[in-house]
Amino acid sequence: MVGHGAQGGGSRCRHDHRRARCRQAGRGEAAIAAEGNLAHTYSADVSDPAECAHLVTQVMANHGGVDILINNAGRSIRRAIENSYDRIHDFERTMSLNYFGALRLTLALLPAMQKKRAGHVINISSIGVLTNAPRFSAYVASKAALDAFTRCAASNSPT
Repeated sequence: MVGHGAQGGGSRCRHDHRRARCRQAGRGEAAIAAEGNLAHTYSADVSDPAECAHLVTQVMANHGGVDILINNAGRSIRRAIENSYDRIHDFERTMSLNYFGALRLTLALLPAMQKKRAGHVINISSIGVLTNAPRFSAYVASKAALDAFTRCAASNSPT
């Protein structure tokens, strides 16, 4: 997420929507600070509805919204279908993070973007959606769902 600080003198506000185990969060803040800009990092497990809600509440309270939301969190499970018959939980976990997490953040932050008639949502997908990669059915299904949502939402977006 790049927040409202992106106006004026070029200061940026950066929010990481993944858990602190993201190795690059600290380096991102340092690089932005080295350019003379300000960075804020927030962490949340976007597969957890309560953590998503808390993240959105924090970001809205501290920054009034975001200018750009980049949904890039992803979890991949590599397993053949014949090894997945009794593993529906793998599909549920993958959808929870890759699709529902992105959807929660988008639906929570989009009203403020629409109110100011400015903002962008960028959803990161996978080439697997086009190629139907073997052993990645849970992952590809979750990214295909996000792709379908994105196309439908874009077709009726007022901005």
